[in-house]
Amino acid sequence: MNKLNLFIYINTLFTPIIFDLNPLQATPPCHHHQFESSLRTIHPSLKGLVAKLREFPDSNRIIENALQQGSITVDIAYKGMPFEAMWEGELRKISIDGNSNNTEGRILCHILFEMMNAVSEPKYKELYQMAEQGRIDCDSYVEIIERIEHNNMIQTANIIEKGITAGVFPSSARWSFIYDFATHYKIQQLVGHSILIAKEYQDITGQAPSCYQGTVKNLKNMSKTEKTSLAGSLHSYYFRSQWERGV
Repeated sequence: MNKLNLFIYINTLFTPIIFDLNPLQATPPCHHHQFESSLRTIHPSLKGLVAKLREFPDSNRIIENALQQGSITVDIAYKGMPFEAMWEGELRKISIDGNSNNTEGRILCHILFEMMNAVSEPKYKELYQMAEQGRIDCDSYVEIIERIEHNNMIQTANIIEKGITAGVFPSSARWSFIYDFATHYKIQQLVGHSILIAKEYQDITGQAPSCYQGTVKNLKNMSKTEKTSLAGSLHSYYFRSQWERGV
């Protein structure tokens, strides 16, 4: 996929959002089906957090949109968690890392973000099919998925902020993250998130791991320490510049 086609494809993904940043307009309306999907919360410590998300209309709407595609399970996992939370599309499951020392607010934010990813599942499936059919290269595949998730982060943060203002969500749920996609994407490469997506592409297509180039210079030759240091520097520089600009 060349740069022009990548730009066009990204625009088709986000056109409904460009003109209306209300996160509730970015997802399709609910429709009645012949069956009712269920939301199963397994671990007792998560039940109250899911109830809070259900209590606030904006976040409940996201949950309902996700359930239009099928039942969802929310649980805690203690093994095989590369990050603090993840959406497993094939299992339709949101897993929260039980080994992370997170506040309830932070976990609430994770659950909502992964619900956003659940809503985006049709986009992920479309990209999977494009990779299977050889219609998208590795770098485009990774970047588009990272853009989808970054957009989901923006929507999550907006809903969380509204919930805090309304007194429904705790202030610890507030999500401060990098709005600039170019910087965000570099950090995702450095912490290994983009590499996992590239591995998924390689598993689909059978291409060698070297197919992913990324946007970080000399990424493949950097040590883990160098990656961690650069990710920290990019993170600090972004928020310092935001603070200096009074944003």
